[in-house]
Formats: sequence, C-alpha cells, structure tokens
Amino acid sequence: MKDDEVVRLDGWLEQFRREWMAGVRQAARDASGGRAGRGAFRVLEALVGGGERSPSELAEDVGVRTSTMTTHLDRLEEWGWAERRADPGHGARVRVMATEQGRDAYQRFVAGRHAVLRNLLDPMPPDGRQAWTDALRAWADCHRTARVPS
Repeated sequence: MKDDEVVRLDGWLEQFRREWMAGVRQAARDASGGRAGRGAFRVLEALVGGGERSPSELAEDVGVRTSTMTTHLDRLEEWGWAERRADPGHGARVRVMATEQGRDAYQRFVAGRHAVLRNLLDPMPPDGRQAWTDALRAWADCHRTARVPS
C-alpha cells in the first residue's frame, strides 16, 4: 500500500473505532443497568466462551494482572454473574464459572454490541456493506492462516 492510502485508511479506522467503542461502552452500561464496563464483559466473554477456569487463567486470557482479575471477580460475584468454587482435588485452588445471570447479562451485551454495529453500517449502501464484510473476512482469513500480529 502507498503511504497516502495508509494515512487515509488509518483515519477512517480511527473514526470507526471511536464510534464503535462509544457504542460498546454504552452497550455495557445498558446490559448491566449502569454497573459494568467493558472489562467485566471481557471476563464474562472468557467464561461463557471458554468455560470454567482459574482466576490466573482468566487473567492471562483477558490480558490483565491477577490483582485486576480479583477485582473483576469480586464485582461479578457481588452482582451474581460469576461464582468461585474450590477446585475438587486441588486443595486451595479456585475455579470460576459464569452463572445463568452472568450468561444473560453477557447475551444482552452482545445484542447491544450487534445493534451498535448495525447502526454504524446500516446507512451504507448494500454494496458498501458487502465490501466491508468481504474485506474483514479476507483480513480474518489472512490473520488466521498467517498469524499476522494484531
């Protein structure tokens, strides 16, 4: 790509990112009644998608420190969205799982996130949306096969 193309693409992506993230933050507030931010939903996403794990495994998966994960888990438990249990057969080890309430909150967040994307893309003509879809699919395919750093 030429430098001027990269500069234009960077600007458009940054504008999209700002609008996307503002919408995602609002979706998190809406899904949680104003209690939770994106971080809480990243933890729920890891639990819903990957099942029960230890707090340290979750911290690694989400990309936060163990102390930050502890804070997230304290809040998620307080809200009834996650539960910590002793790991059978491993003494003091703890496992974390999403509760039904947590799964429901996560599904509300995902529905809100989808609505944000729909609102951002619906004003585009159908061929523009298709081009966007095709470009992202091509990027994802390349990323998956070539292990391009994100």
